[in-house]
Formats: sequence, C-alpha cells, structure tokens
Amino acid sequence: MFSFQKKISLVHQIDARAKLAFVLLIISLQIILPLEYSIFFFALTAFLFHLSSISLAGFIRKNYFLLFLPLAPSLVRLFFEKGTISIFGVFFPKAIYASFLNFLFLFSLVFIPLLFSLTTPPSKISEALRFFGLSKRLSFAFSLAFLSIPFFLRKLRKSIIAQKCRGCSYHIFGLLLPLLHACFKKAKKLSLSLAARGFDASSL
Repeated sequence: MFSFQKKISLVHQIDARAKLAFVLLIISLQIILPLEYSIFFFALTAFLFHLSSISLAGFIRKNYFLLFLPLAPSLVRLFFEKGTISIFGVFFPKAIYASFLNFLFLFSLVFIPLLFSLTTPPSKISEALRFFGLSKRLSFAFSLAFLSIPFFLRKLRKSIIAQKCRGCSYHIFGLLLPLLHACFKKAKKLSLSLAARGFDASSL
C-alpha cells in the first residue's frame, strides 16, 4: 500500500512542507550529481525508511512489482555500455557497473517520494503543495489520487485472484477492464458524495 501509515517516528513528525522541500532537493541533487553518488542516495533511502519505522524490506515484499521500475531500464543499459572499469584495482565490465549504479539511482528516485506519501497524511500533502504555489484544484486532485491508491490496489489484487480461481493466466489487458470499471464507479460515488455535502468545484 502506498497510503499514509500512521506510526510514531521522527519522519512522521516532520512538517509536510519541510518533507516536500527535502524530497524536491534530493531529486534535484540526484539529477545534477554524477551517477556515482547513487550509492549515497540509496543508503540515505534505507536510512530514512529506518527512521520512519517502516521496514523497507517488508514494503518491497508486499509491493515487489515496484522493483520493475528501476530494474528494467538498468537491464537495458547492459547492452549499451562497453569496456571495463577499475575499482580498487579490480577490473569490472563497465556495463555491469553502470547498470548497478543506474538501478540505485532509479531505486532512490522511486522510493524517496513514496516514503513521503507513506509518512504524510493526504490533507497535509495538499497543504504543502498549496504552500509551494500549486493551485487549490491541482492540490485537491493530488489528495484524491493519494486517497484512491489503496482502493485500486485492493481491486487489482482481487481481480488477479478472481482470474486465477477461474484458471486464467492474468495479464495487463485482462486486468484493465475491471480496473476501468472500478475507476468510473468510484468516481461516480465520489461525485455524488461531494454533491450531497454541498461541495462546489468552482470554488477551487
């Protein structure tokens, strides 16, 4: 789950605006600094998860598909790098070295923003986004998106189990239809709920 996890930790107690500024700073540094610094950012990611009392290994086990995001581009890079590189006097294929650093870079790029969403309530995320100049309409949209993630993940898991029970080998196209149906159904219920509470979208 990518939704807020209520825990007592130092990371949870930090103001959402400070956390968002920190995340943006880290992403900027990752882009600017050489790829060799990816080792430092990977260690920082693991340390921040430890401070937040959220097990990084446990989170990856539950959401193992997230590893595909940094792994796929890193594997592709294996075919484009040539030559060798010396590390402490030992020569390694440059393709493996570059692919490894690329994985660490993308891993941190994915998991540090995820940690922000795991340790910050959606309402606080919305306030932080507005503080940094994002419009109320976009802030509200982001808040709804964060709140909807757990629902869609549950629906995805149920669809996979349902297809397995029917003896089908599930694939992305087979899961797309039930997810779209759930999306429109959820949107309709949400719009009716907001209308019943007198919500006016034009005021955003």
